[in-house]
This record gives sequence, C-alpha cells and structure tokens, in this order.
Amino acid sequence: VRRDMSLRTMCKAPLRDDVEWASEPEKMLQPGSSPPACNTQPRCDRRLCRGLTAAVTAAVLMAGYLVLGKLFLGSGSGAGPTAFLVCRQVLASGLLVAGALALHGPQLPRRADMPSVQRLGLYNFINALGFLWGVQLTTPFVTSVAQLAIPVLVLAHAACCGRQRVTLFKAAGVLVLVAGCALVAAGAHSAAAAPSAVGRPRGHHGSARLLLGLAVLAVQCSSFVGLLLEQERLVRSYPVSWVLAWAYASCTLLSCAAAAADGSLGAVGAALASPRDAAIVAYSATCGCVAYFVLIAYASKHLPAELVSVTVAVEPLAVSALGMLLLGAEPCA
Repeated sequence: VRRDMSLRTMCKAPLRDDVEWASEPEKMLQPGSSPPACNTQPRCDRRLCRGLTAAVTAAVLMAGYLVLGKLFLGSGSGAGPTAFLVCRQVLASGLLVAGALALHGPQLPRRADMPSVQRLGLYNFINALGFLWGVQLTTPFVTSVAQLAIPVLVLAHAACCGRQRVTLFKAAGVLVLVAGCALVAAGAHSAAAAPSAVGRPRGHHGSARLLLGLAVLAVQCSSFVGLLLEQERLVRSYPVSWVLAWAYASCTLLSCAAAAADGSLGAVGAALASPRDAAIVAYSATCGCVAYFVLIAYASKHLPAELVSVTVAVEPLAVSALGMLLLGAEPCA
C-alpha cells in the first residue's frame, strides 16, 4: 500500500473536495443518514472511481486469500478451518483495535447500536468460517464463482425494501450471473463424479462433498449480504476503523468458542508450525482481513451496497490467474 493511501487515509471521513456531503459533518453523525446526491458530475465521478477502485482491489486481495487458504488447508498441518480462523482473527483483531485506537482513541458504540454491532460480528463469523469450509470442500475457483450470488441477493433485498427498482437490464444481469453459477456448479459436479487421476472412482463421495460445499457457500454468501447491509449503516455514524474493530473482536470470540466446541483449539499451534503456513496466516490476517474489510468499508462509504457487491465478479478471474501463477493449477480446478 502506498504511503499516500495509508490506513489513516482510508479510514478517515472523506475530504472536503472529495464529495459534497463531506462539507456537512453533522449529517454523517446521524444514524442511518446517507450522502445526498452530488451537485456536480466531476464530484460524483471521483466518488464513483474511488469506491470502485477500493472494491476491486479488495476482490483481488480476497482472490489471493482464496488460493493461499486452499494451499494451507491442503498442507497436512493438522490445522482445520476453525483453527486457521482463530489464528487469523486474533491477529487481525489486534491490528484493527490498535489502528482504531491510534486514529480515533477509545470509543464504544451507543447502546441503541449494540444490536447492529452484534449482528455484524455474527455475520462476520458465519461468512469467515463458511468461506474456509467452502474452500476446503470445493475449490478456490468454485468458491469465487459462488460469490457471484452476492449481488443477486443484495439486489433482491434492495428491491424488497424499495431501495432499488428492478429494471430490464438489472434482471438480465441477474440471469447471467445465475446461469454462470449454475454452469460452473454443473461442471464441478461432473468433475467430482469422474474417476480420479490415479484411477480410483470418486463418484458419490465427490458429488456429496461438492453439494455440501455449495450449501455451505450459500449460507456464507447470505451472511456476507447481511454484513454489507449492517456495515453500510454503521459507517455512516462511526469511524470505519472502529466498526471493523468491533466486528472482528466479536468474531474472534465466536471463533474461539467454535474452536473449543469442535476440539480444534489445540491445533492452533500447528497452524504456525512452518514458515510457509505462518506466512499464509499473516497474509490472510493483513490482506485477507484488515486491508480487505477496510477497502470494503471505504467503498461502502462512497457507493451503495448493491454496487459494492457487484465487484465480486473480479474474484474468479483473479483466482484463475493466481492459481496458475502460484500453484500451476488449471483455471477451473
């Protein structure tokens, strides 16, 4: 990250020459407030470009996390998805809380906003754990394609709430996304049911594993939609860094409880046993967590959730490229 795009720059409120509503700070402090329409086209264009740049960069970072996460889970270290999640969350939470304290000092959410913060932490936990289990049960490419369901769900929610009007072009885009997901799922199902490279039939076991993975990813995508919507409301009233810190602190507690419940808490040390695995954990915490959600929150402050969610379409392309460069894998493997 360049010096002029530091965490402080991304987490503070927009500058006065950024968007028109930055000149009215009192409006940003009102729960549920949203930026009014820009009066000039250049300001709207700058806001759109900055938000899209942040969201697309986040999608590329997440693609790297997908590929490296699959490499970690297949390394045979003995650390499963829950143990890996605990390591990632503890490190990411520490970084986010330290950054929030340095930027804004101690701060707690108002009592009226506590339920929203708790929901955000729960959505974060379901999304993070579901994502890792989805990668383990399927492939990075299938997992990234499954994320294309997110804009469909966000648009459906916005239409039901009256925030968006479903037009012909939006409906056509939704159908294209659904068709693409269905084709990839069908192709992955055929590959899972085919004999393995060493001649052992996978058949029913491979198909059942894939279907279970797709079901987990469906829950994960739904939780990410809830995360986007809750976060969009909270960043209107609180600093981005504290919203993320609260969510990750809650998610970390839930992750530790889940690891204790499934007996994987003792395998946390195995996740850091080798330098390679420790480096993957460090990347997942810094780029796959801190940088990713800072960029998503920054984008949410400049764009509606419906537009932010569309940028997940970048992930399958980035996963294919990174998979071939880093792992020598086939694009759809």
